Amino acid sequence: MYTSALIPYGGYHVGPRRTVTVNLCRPRFSPEGLHINVDGSTHVLPWGVVNLDVPADRPVTITVFQLAQHITGLATIVVPPGPSAELEYRSTGFFGGSHYNARGQIGPPGSFPAPYRDHTLRNRLLVVILVPIATVVLFVVVMAVLIAILAAAAA
Repeated sequence: MYTSALIPYGGYHVGPRRTVTVNLCRPRFSPEGLHINVDGSTHVLPWGVVNLDVPADRPVTITVFQLAQHITGLATIVVPPGPSAELEYRSTGFFGGSHYNARGQIGPPGSFPAPYRDHTLRNRLLVVILVPIATVVLFVVVMAVLIAILAAAAA
């Protein structure tokens, strides 16, 4: 997993500084990198742990998004002034539909469920139920066509 060095604050600030650590949790299907915007300064980074140097005496806006022909997986948080903070970003990625509907979440670690928890059981049930049904339907259709061909040939 990638861990960044301290990324400097992009704006002008003379006061005290703190470190905000953002764990960028990569979903199964997603673009290679993503964009982190800190108070208007954007950085393109790989998935992993990112350490941001930000002002400690005022609120800071952190936005994370993916860029794949358009912005997707957008999540924004305003970190209040205070000590160092730890955040976690998760995205639904491109699994289970179009990449247009990918959503992002950012917040304290453990503040939202891991992605795909809801989809995994549903997808397994679909495979276990639909694949045998589709196989039986295909078999019946093929047998009906063969019987029709044999009946036409015998007549």
